[in-house]
Amino acid sequence: MMHTSPLTNTNTNTIGRARAASRGFTLIETTIAVLIISVMYAAVLNTLGSARKGELLVTARQKGLELAKHLMGEIVQQAYWDPEGKAGMGPGADENNGTRSPFDDVDDYAGWTESPPTYKNGTAMPGFTGWTRKVLVTWVSTTSPKTTVGSESGLKSIEVIVEFNGKTVATLTALRANVD
Repeated sequence: MMHTSPLTNTNTNTIGRARAASRGFTLIETTIAVLIISVMYAAVLNTLGSARKGELLVTARQKGLELAKHLMGEIVQQAYWDPEGKAGMGPGADENNGTRSPFDDVDDYAGWTESPPTYKNGTAMPGFTGWTRKVLVTWVSTTSPKTTVGSESGLKSIEVIVEFNGKTVATLTALRANVD
């Protein structure tokens, strides 16, 4: 039986059906909403992950630079010439004991690699697992310090390279002149 509203003369069954249809989302609308929210959520997580990676890289570079400065400070304080008169690059046989403690001139550090970083006496620095320090010492031209030469020139280039988990995070270069 059909009832009509005295005010609007509208069928109440039609109104009831219209209200029931507008009460909720359809399956398609729900699926689209979930899809949109999922895409937005993935974008937010991707952005947060990238920001965290960037933060970790900045922190690694800062630590790497401090490690490079520490070793470079030690190296540049050394004499230009070997006090015993040894010629050539690298430590002498009497200076090659696995630590830097017997190093007494700049070129003793040539080719030095350590992982993890250590103090001069060979004690490992705490908290640096996965870190490596390398040193390159070369003779360079006095007129063009970026040009490597094969023999004594009166100028040595010292490069300290710091890596974290196999990736270079810091490089520090200094020149040491023969002014001893």
